[in-house]
Amino acid sequence: MLSPFTAPGTKIVCVDDSSNFQHVASHDPVGRLDGLRKETVYTLAAIRRDANVKSGFEAYVEEIRRPSGVGFALERFRRLELPRAISALLDATPADFELERA
Repeated sequence: MLSPFTAPGTKIVCVDDSSNFQHVASHDPVGRLDGLRKETVYTLAAIRRDANVKSGFEAYVEEIRRPSGVGFALERFRRLELPRAISALLDATPADFELERA
């Protein structure tokens, strides 16, 4: 899932295009995905709070303008690439250590 602090302009990828309403907190789901497709890359336009989504945030993408004016649940996306700092940590050689036994 994206962080609510992800900057606009970040390339993101859809990881969930299901329409089973699992991301909706209310009993009045929007229901349409207006062309959102899994494994498709999008450009993040904005992230806004929305109490009707379980995470509390919606993502708006530049490539899809929904007639209803609502975004997509933040849980439907992840960053296309990890930040360099995280990639560097993942690539680093782990230090040797021993676990302390209680």
